[in-house]
Amino acid sequence: DSVPADATVGRVGGDAFEALVPCGVIAEAATLADRVVARIGALGVQAADGVARCTASLGVAPVEGAISLDEVRHRAELACRMAKERGGARAVVY
Repeated sequence: DSVPADATVGRVGGDAFEALVPCGVIAEAATLADRVVARIGALGVQAADGVARCTASLGVAPVEGAISLDEVRHRAELACRMAKERGGARAVVY
């Protein structure tokens, strides 16, 4: 229930996923991204020596004007990289 039903989500390779989420304002998208990070952070995988926690780094890029899909994806990737550089388990808006 973290991602709206009208979102399009897909795996683009390895542990990378993309989501196209209709949002009215960037603040709404940022709030959604933070909620997804929190939900993933609440997950765990049982291991022999305890529970391994899951984390996610998200990059948010608005679709604005006549920007191409490739440019949106590039901006989201840059924002995701920045989230990882800041310690991971967070969302960053481009």
